[in-house]
Amino acid sequence: FDGFTLQLVAIRSFLLLHWFLVPHPDSSSIRVYGNQCRPERAIASYRKIGFQEVGRRRKAIPREGAEHDLVFMDILDGEFFALHSR
Repeated sequence: FDGFTLQLVAIRSFLLLHWFLVPHPDSSSIRVYGNQCRPERAIASYRKIGFQEVGRRRKAIPREGAEHDLVFMDILDGEFFALHSR
């Protein structure tokens, strides 16, 4: 596995644990901070697992002389299990 694939496996494993440990969650949500290293790669990773962008606060994070976006993403439990139950 390369680092990117391991990241996807780890995220997917976390979501499975989340759904089995938290009583009846309808969805899971995440935030991607635009000032992190390579936010576009993080967003692509989450999309590959099935997350969808549900909102964006533009220029919400002022850091190091620049303003960065804050991206909100989520996935419904039915969407996740439809994609990953094989």
